[in-house]
Amino acid sequence: MLHRALVISLIFTAFIYGQNPSMASDIMSGGVFNTPVGASKPGPLTPGKAYEFTFQATPGSKLSLAMMFGQSNDLFYAPEEAGIPLFDTKNKPVGGDVTSQILLWDAGTEVNQEPGVGPDQAPRQKAPNTGDPDSNNLVRVASDDFHNLPVTSKVLRVTLKPISATGFKVRIENISKGDLLKTSAGDQPVVISPGIWVVHTAPGPLFTTGQPDRGNGLEALAEEGNPAALAAIVTSKASRK
Repeated sequence: MLHRALVISLIFTAFIYGQNPSMASDIMSGGVFNTPVGASKPGPLTPGKAYEFTFQATPGSKLSLAMMFGQSNDLFYAPEEAGIPLFDTKNKPVGGDVTSQILLWDAGTEVNQEPGVGPDQAPRQKAPNTGDPDSNNLVRVASDDFHNLPVTSKVLRVTLKPISATGFKVRIENISKGDLLKTSAGDQPVVISPGIWVVHTAPGPLFTTGQPDRGNGLEALAEEGNPAALAAIVTSKASRK
């Protein structure tokens, strides 16, 4: 279920980071978004709900984020690995609707079952990491194998708003209708997991397209909707600066 623990634990961060030097990029800051606007505790993003978070950035920085498509084995929403530019060529902060820069990705860590039906998907599985390994273990744009993946623009609205010369606010809305996901077992809502955000200056803080998952926590986010492990590593690297 998407209610798994979301508290970031830094106990083993130094060890994990030391074993994963391939995390490419200079990370300026990062964190988790996990509590819908108006809610008193962390939870998934159901239709009509929104996550918001703020951060500081400097010219040349980009924003990456990732969150699970809940009714799947290992699909997640994220921009391309280069990230979303935060400043224009004149070093002025940019803003607006950036939904078109968000894609649905396949982490390549678990074989895909029909979205909204598969027994090894987070809402239905008996325990974490119960699905079979994917024969294609590369991170890639998701393919619509079962012909029912909704268009991203019908699921999400992601907006970026400058709030100062170096400050930004991001709003992630689940704009889908409750019956958007069409399955062989009936219509299902699209639910989005809590996620991670990263401000960085070089591409690829979370994954590299066409390469296997790095083992830094993306698998837990994409399969279980739990960003804690990945966020711990990102937070650790940011704190080293």
